[in-house]
Amino acid sequence: MTAICQPPTCNSSPFNEIGLFGNGSPVTSNPVQVAATGTDFSTVIYIGSTNSQYLLPVDFTTTTQVSPVRLPYAPNSMVLSEDLSTIYMGTPVEIMKYSTASNSLTKQDNSVSGTVLAVSPDNGTVIVTDPVRGLTYLYLSAGGVATEYGGVATSASWSPDSSTVY
Repeated sequence: MTAICQPPTCNSSPFNEIGLFGNGSPVTSNPVQVAATGTDFSTVIYIGSTNSQYLLPVDFTTTTQVSPVRLPYAPNSMVLSEDLSTIYMGTPVEIMKYSTASNSLTKQDNSVSGTVLAVSPDNGTVIVTDPVRGLTYLYLSAGGVATEYGGVATSASWSPDSSTVY
């Protein structure tokens, strides 16, 4: 991946000085290698909005598309598991679990609410933060809270072996 900034947004120059000492030329970064996490690939993208109660799976290998799925609440966050099997969505009311295999909502749990931040690589634990209650949860994907901590998180990341969350 290479970032580029084209004049006149950056490195602008008067017309008579374009090219003089690099003036007026596009500015590019050094190439950066990006490794995408995950164990599989998918041709489906899931489209959701914080202003809509619908989730739309779009499959790029077919011209026939499935209908949007109506959710009980508009999500404030959406995190896909690394194995691409489950989407976890947070709301101010509950956590929603969506199966990509069946294209359906498979679980609603109103014992936990807030923003979903991260799913462990083994798909066993989800980090949820609730700014209203001032708590951050380790939520088990099977259901229920494993642990809760005081404080609000803004981001979370798992170790590759799913043993540690940062």
